[in-house]
Amino acid sequence: MARTWGRCSRCGAVVRVERGQAAAECPACGHMEAAEQAVEAARQEAGRDFKIENGQLLKYWGKRTDVLIPEGVRILDDFCFQGAFSVEEAWLPDSVDRIYTAAFVDCRNLRRIHLPEGLALVGSNAFRGCAALTEVHIPDSVTALREKAFQDCESLQRVHLPAGLTAIGSHLFSGCGSLSAVDIPSSVESIASHAFKNCASLRALTLPDSLRVLENNALEGCRALESVEIPYGVQEIAMGTFRSCTALRHVSLPDSVTKIDSSAFEGCTALESIELPKSVKLVEERAFHNCKALSQVRVLSPLIPRRIARRGAFSNCGKLRRFDAPFFWKVRNRGCADCLRGPRFVGTVLRG
Repeated sequence: MARTWGRCSRCGAVVRVERGQAAAECPACGHMEAAEQAVEAARQEAGRDFKIENGQLLKYWGKRTDVLIPEGVRILDDFCFQGAFSVEEAWLPDSVDRIYTAAFVDCRNLRRIHLPEGLALVGSNAFRGCAALTEVHIPDSVTALREKAFQDCESLQRVHLPAGLTAIGSHLFSGCGSLSAVDIPSSVESIASHAFKNCASLRALTLPDSLRVLENNALEGCRALESVEIPYGVQEIAMGTFRSCTALRHVSLPDSVTKIDSSAFEGCTALESIELPKSVKLVEERAFHNCKALSQVRVLSPLIPRRIARRGAFSNCGKLRRFDAPFFWKVRNRGCADCLRGPRFVGTVLRG
């Protein structure tokens, strides 16, 4: 049964009203409010506080802390709540199916948002800078989450992503420093650039088997992330993907990865060992730069080209003392800069 929202005549709190319901109990004061009266109170409020045309909410100019978006609104227009600093909680009716660009941008006191089943689109920058927002449940009906939708939501701790989502957009959660848990559905195939950049509280992240693309800097600066398993099918660890993940101790690379791009693991100062699967053909410059705890690299392929490790690939890895590799695996000394002084190597080291 579809729902709508109304106001309690006794205390003014928001009341949930199911369609066809004669009365609804106020969650704040317990008063049994006539459903029709509650909904009518919300309609009157809408006439004062909203500019609505043809089902599109163009602007909110009210001063309430709790906002009821009226039934019948289908679209929240660009920037419609921008500057609404009084809003702390907002309820969207079931009729809303699209939230356009920057609809709630910089609503710095917004703590909770109630998104309806039936919502299909969350536009770019929709909730960017909502610094007080702590949790968001994105319904399974959502098929598109645009770039930067939740960027710089500094208090956001937990996110539920919709089950059918196939792509996580660029900068989607970047700067969400309190984000500690996010459920990535099994349908996701790509995570775009900077999607989780500087999510400093994110300790664990399970990447689904469906994932094929991890774009550059996707997890850069996730300083609490300790372990990650890359699913089979991902072919490239892109530039800066795990840069400055200073707690990262364990990385599992699948036998589908062919390239580790520049700065992919730069500054992962807790990483102690890495195994390069048979599929890897190239490790770009600075890929493991400044991995100060890295002491062992294991290479599984005997057929890797002579210049697999570009100049500086393992530079400033001061504890690197062992390369385990097939006999004719070769790596240029200058590819490791100052880190190859005195290690035990199994394989061939070029001095040129």
